[in-house]
Amino acid sequence: MLSITVDNRRGILNKNRKQTITENRALVCFLNEDNGEYKIIKEDVLPDNLIDTDKYKPFGCYVKDENIRQSVAENPNTDPETLEKLSKDEDYYVKLSVAGNKNCSIDLLSSLAEDENENIRSAVAKNINCSLDTLKNLAEDEDKYVVESALHNLFTKNENLISDYLDSDNEIILMSIASFKKTNPEILKKLISSKDENIIKAVIKNPNVEQAVIDSLYDSLKNKGKVFESDDAFGSFMDTLVHSIASYSNNPKIIIELSTHQSYEIREALVLNPNTNLDILEKFLNDDSPTVVIETVSQILNRDKPKEKLKALLVAITEIKEFKNSTEDPDYYIERAAEKLKELD
Repeated sequence: MLSITVDNRRGILNKNRKQTITENRALVCFLNEDNGEYKIIKEDVLPDNLIDTDKYKPFGCYVKDENIRQSVAENPNTDPETLEKLSKDEDYYVKLSVAGNKNCSIDLLSSLAEDENENIRSAVAKNINCSLDTLKNLAEDEDKYVVESALHNLFTKNENLISDYLDSDNEIILMSIASFKKTNPEILKKLISSKDENIIKAVIKNPNVEQAVIDSLYDSLKNKGKVFESDDAFGSFMDTLVHSIASYSNNPKIIIELSTHQSYEIREALVLNPNTNLDILEKFLNDDSPTVVIETVSQILNRDKPKEKLKALLVAITEIKEFKNSTEDPDYYIERAAEKLKELD
């Protein structure tokens, strides 16, 4: 017999204690009014007067509190037979927890994949036990998030299946391929020629993309006069592509060129780019945008090396008297810089 301490008599589990549920066959739970504990009891020893026969006996789970049934459904030690019973529960969160449990059988996941609720289908799509056939079916789901989850799981199980979807005209599918971190660089090279902005941005962000592919896109935009093209409002197709390049490029030449971009959003993206070195970050301390200056200060404070260059920049920060037109309090950053300097000494 296993007991689980709860926060109160109403049956709300202490979330920090959920991991104490370790019994494999957690079939039945009930609240002991005398000591305020929930107890997991085997079915054959459960007193008849504690069974809500009409409502829960068909499911094999006699807990009147849905929070406890959900905890049993989430429990990684709950056996497949119990999960099968809980999958018929009328409570949405219990059923959702079942769909996400790694102990779910392949057959049960196949059944839950046809549930009318897209969140439950999505949980099935993410489940590591989900079969390839079920995942392929879910990849054709009407819900975007179900498709994305199914494809990610499918490609994780078998990267070679990516090629089966390359000829698709479905933007969600192509976006999933572009976002998948193990997609072959050659495939990413083809996808960057897409006319869909989100697919191109996903390729740029993908750690598997070759820098030469990003460089080629940048040169193409530059030759068309699109990199420094002035726009009335940030957010145009070209602007967002340049922003992505500024965020992820590791080419020093591109980073230096974009550091003078008229859009502060582009300059801020460079500041946030971990590939932007301290020499370039230093220049942004004098930027016209208070947003860029503040972010630069924050980034410098978070850098660890090289030590001597970092110390020089930290001294520069302590000498900043105010941030131009900023609502931020410079004293906070100056104090942080001073503390960082002490750590380095």
